[in-house]
Amino acid sequence: MIKKIAILIIFIFAYCLIWAADDVRVTLIYQEDDLVMALNEITLQTGINIIVDDSVGGVITVDLVDVPLEEALDIILKPKDIFYKKMDGYYFVCLADPRARGFTKISETELITLDYINVSELNNLISDYYKVFLKMDLASNKVSITAPKVIITDFKKVLSKIDVPKTQVSVSVTVLEISKELIKQRSPASFILEIPKHLTSINWEGMELDISDSPFTISADIFNWLSMNMKILEENNLAKIHTNPQLLLMNGQQASLFVGETRTMLVSGEVLTSTTVNVGVAVNMLARVYPDFVELTLTPEVSHFTDSGSTFFSVYRNQVSSTVRVPYGETAVIGGITVERSSDNKTKIPLIGEIPLIRYLFTGTKQSSTERELLILVTPAKQES
Repeated sequence: MIKKIAILIIFIFAYCLIWAADDVRVTLIYQEDDLVMALNEITLQTGINIIVDDSVGGVITVDLVDVPLEEALDIILKPKDIFYKKMDGYYFVCLADPRARGFTKISETELITLDYINVSELNNLISDYYKVFLKMDLASNKVSITAPKVIITDFKKVLSKIDVPKTQVSVSVTVLEISKELIKQRSPASFILEIPKHLTSINWEGMELDISDSPFTISADIFNWLSMNMKILEENNLAKIHTNPQLLLMNGQQASLFVGETRTMLVSGEVLTSTTVNVGVAVNMLARVYPDFVELTLTPEVSHFTDSGSTFFSVYRNQVSSTVRVPYGETAVIGGITVERSSDNKTKIPLIGEIPLIRYLFTGTKQSSTERELLILVTPAKQES
């Protein structure tokens, strides 16, 4: 009995020595040799069993002299995306691949809730390497990762740089129409006869408003001055300001603005149905926020009903698209869309035109049409979410 106890004590003492990582050291010199053979050599040197999954293979070149066991395993295995796990009395080695039979032995699972982005955005932002370890749930906006601890830690570092609050930008949008005849002759500086003294030194060359769909930017002072003059033009029926709202845009996301009317039309057929048609001015915006400026992709569209000469109606649409980089506090101006306005004006001879029966001989209807340029002015101001 005493002999058995002594043998057990010796075995436990030897086991403790073997599993003291600092005391177990390895010397390996291999040149383009089989990886599994090198692991077998470690077992022979240390007396510690290393069980290898059948997913492990390849060749290595290594020169290690008196290196701690786990450091040696890291040097040999990690460059090949192979991981090990210390088990009860042995090391298990397996490729970091969910298809490997022993993958569950070297991996663990962690559930992560995304705070600022959704799982579809995450799927587009991370590398394919991590995707094989992930399962994503759209409903809960959570990600489950099953992988070795080292991979989970690396993934969470990547995620900390992706799942961050999105930068917001406040955009003031002014949509206005200006008489086509007016802007063919005048630049922004000559809407009124007298230019303010502090603006007279500005070079207005090349800043005429009939600029097609090529945008330009103006400073805040000039924008404020123009806004004041736009109101004067509107009072004189030379311009019309549709809207001037403040929109809050998230980085990389779209927003839209619509000013006009929505009509519901009945469509006859076997079954009477209805459809809605929007006509007016629409502006679609996509913002990319940078430290010193905002990149705005603007797609303004104007539409109106036209007389098709039949019982059917038709809608005329005109659209342009521009991308412009606007420093914070400055204003981008985009033109290039012509708006046609038509009206019927009744004319009559005073007094005679009011006499019944004969008034039709002294009255008439005069059709007139005007063209106006649609201008979009956008001014971004940075906001922190």
